[in-house]
Amino acid sequence: MAEPQPVIVLGAARSGTKYFRGLLSAPENAVCTPFDANYIWRFGNERSGHDELAPDSISDKQAADIRKALYKQADMGAAEMPTYFVEKTVSNALRPDFVRRVFPGAKLIVLIRDGRDAIESTFRMWNAPPDGPGLRQKLSRLPMRAAPYALWFGANMIAGKLKGRGTSMWGVRYDGIQHDLRALSLEEVCANQWLRCVRSSLAHHEAAPDGVSLLVRYEDLVNNVSILEEVADHLNMGSAERSAMARKWRDTTRTPAGSRWESTFSPQARARVESIVSPTLSELGYLQ
Repeated sequence: MAEPQPVIVLGAARSGTKYFRGLLSAPENAVCTPFDANYIWRFGNERSGHDELAPDSISDKQAADIRKALYKQADMGAAEMPTYFVEKTVSNALRPDFVRRVFPGAKLIVLIRDGRDAIESTFRMWNAPPDGPGLRQKLSRLPMRAAPYALWFGANMIAGKLKGRGTSMWGVRYDGIQHDLRALSLEEVCANQWLRCVRSSLAHHEAAPDGVSLLVRYEDLVNNVSILEEVADHLNMGSAERSAMARKWRDTTRTPAGSRWESTFSPQARARVESIVSPTLSELGYLQ
């Protein structure tokens, strides 16, 4: 039986990936994983200390197991085969080649946002308590194979409380993050999380064959519904799918609140972050 078209959103944390997933999965013939499923993507790499997984780190069977488990999370067996399968686990931004090892025919969409706003939001998430309802939903659907992840997450929460923040580790685990947590400030670690995700995604986007990858700016997406036409063209969507995404955009898109970058971070903290991300922000047109 033919499988659906995989649509993989690559974006740093707090860049609008959840919102974008909602738009992409609005058509009746589209399904999505309802939450980030990094514990599934790590099948075969459970002992890895980071999320930068190499394509050759899993076998063909393990790749098939990952696909099957992700499809199960999306409840694909509950109806006829959908046309589109949407996935947006944030850690995938660190491993685009691995993603295409699991889904060779995937269409990629790289979502970028002004790093200063994404980093500020990420910083707040490190310090916030875990999302209770979301965590319960995820744990209720956790496969037995992912039990070690549940144990790790529990220990992560306890360690976070001891350190006076929501969790000991939040978001993507780039290679070297443990060292940086000892050597750098938390806002600098957040900056490196954003930078590593963006550089990895952009590098893959630039090297991808024609028709595989599309670049979308979050700021354009929330301000102009016509951006969805580019997305629909990329995914070869018909008029029904285009209309469904546009309706979802009108129902869920709100004018973004003003930036909290300056109110959250001190001038010294902003300078430390900017020393890490300014070249990339300039390259992307966010700094003049």
